[in-house]
Amino acid sequence: MKRSKQFLINTMILTSSTLIVQMIAVFFSAYLGRVIGSAGIGLYQLVLSVYAFAVTFATSGIKLSTTRLVVEAMTNNTSKKSVVKRCVGYALCFGVVAFLVLLIFGDNISITFLHDKRTALSLKVLAFSLPFLAVSSAFCGYFTAVRKINRFAFTQIAEQLVRMFVTISIITLILPKDLEYACCSVAIGAVISEFISFATLFVLYLKDVKSEKVSTQKRPILLKLLQIAVPDAVSAYARSALLTIEHLLIPIGLQKYGMTKNNALSSYGLVHGMTLPIILFPNALCVALSNLLIPEIAEYYEKKDNKKIDIVVTKAIRMTFLFAVFVAGVLFAFSDSIALAIYNDSQVGYFIKVLAPLIPIMYTDTAVDGVLKGMGQQVSSMRYNIIDATISVVAVYILIPKIAIQGYIATIFIAEIINFILSVNKLVSITKFHFDIVKNIICPIFSVLVGISVSKVVLNVLMLSTVNVVLYSVVGILLSLVIYIIVLRVFLGKEIAKEVKGFVCA
Repeated sequence: MKRSKQFLINTMILTSSTLIVQMIAVFFSAYLGRVIGSAGIGLYQLVLSVYAFAVTFATSGIKLSTTRLVVEAMTNNTSKKSVVKRCVGYALCFGVVAFLVLLIFGDNISITFLHDKRTALSLKVLAFSLPFLAVSSAFCGYFTAVRKINRFAFTQIAEQLVRMFVTISIITLILPKDLEYACCSVAIGAVISEFISFATLFVLYLKDVKSEKVSTQKRPILLKLLQIAVPDAVSAYARSALLTIEHLLIPIGLQKYGMTKNNALSSYGLVHGMTLPIILFPNALCVALSNLLIPEIAEYYEKKDNKKIDIVVTKAIRMTFLFAVFVAGVLFAFSDSIALAIYNDSQVGYFIKVLAPLIPIMYTDTAVDGVLKGMGQQVSSMRYNIIDATISVVAVYILIPKIAIQGYIATIFIAEIINFILSVNKLVSITKFHFDIVKNIICPIFSVLVGISVSKVVLNVLMLSTVNVVLYSVVGILLSLVIYIIVLRVFLGKEIAKEVKGFVCA
């Protein structure tokens, strides 16, 4: 199979699977929001704030390390199995340590840091998922490197379905007790799904490498593993720790503003647990592109093929921004109907509208991050992520007690913009990256405005808003997309098709 065709197929597979996973997650979040309320969502988000740091420690840069080391092994015609064996051992060590720490100190963490003993049980349950999750990350890195995306795409979907099924089954039985057990049921679902994901990936990996013999050639794999993993891990530790502090400070800050504990958790849940999943849902496409860019860029980087790197980077950023502008436009325009269709909560619609203008920056930054990691810029990424997270903590601490949840919104804007500026500046300094303001910013913005305006007129004529809010949202978004593409075609002619073709062929 030609390289360009394989890349396109892998992009479609990973994008489709990620979109399905995100869709399941969004509707699962909507279900939880209806069943346990925004206060329950807020309580579980507190649990996740600590669990996220435990996951960061358990994985410790292993996916990126495995991907880059396997790509290097393939380039040098050496054993992939030797690389993965060491990566799995590395992952297992960190996963077991994270498991023991969370299990043993779960009670202390819930009381000392989360200030809510109801979170202890969920933390202890989630601890059991960490060794499986860590090793699964190594396998995911392997399949990304060998471009066999379909091997774990199905696993991701199955994992989410299992998580949803188990959680709903348990929560139906124990919800009448209280929110502590409701959160615990979500945690149990997560543990079972992570185990199934690990088992599936392990079997697929064994099947994939069964014909390969372990190389007897001595190579400093462990040293190279640490050189890649440590900067990425340190960056992740620092950022995750700071994010954990940030999310712990949000409910505290809201209470200082004058809210009750439940109202503070509710407001936190509305933004972080219900609004952001909608904002980030379409970003599945950019995440898929970013993940696939890492091995591609890494291979070109190993071969010192700067021309190919420049072509891929320029096309990827342009395509990402075109997509992000459209998403920002439709989420802003249809925020209320989307919120009512998914959560039946108009407050979520308000926050979607407020955060929508930030989408082009957020999505483009995802693609830039993949490029930087592929070029071995872990140290730069580490520095930017730590700056981003530090600013977030300071902003949350200062702003939320003064202007409540609007302070959290302001924090998101400040941190994302600063991270974006730093990352793009680094990208420009190491590549010949080109971006036309008129063609890649002004034209897409105008095109999406035309698409939204025309679709709104058509929807009002058809009076779909009075029929069904879901139908109104779906038809409005699809119609806007068609008009957006048509108007872009008018402005840019065949250049859109050339962009896609050039990117794939690169």
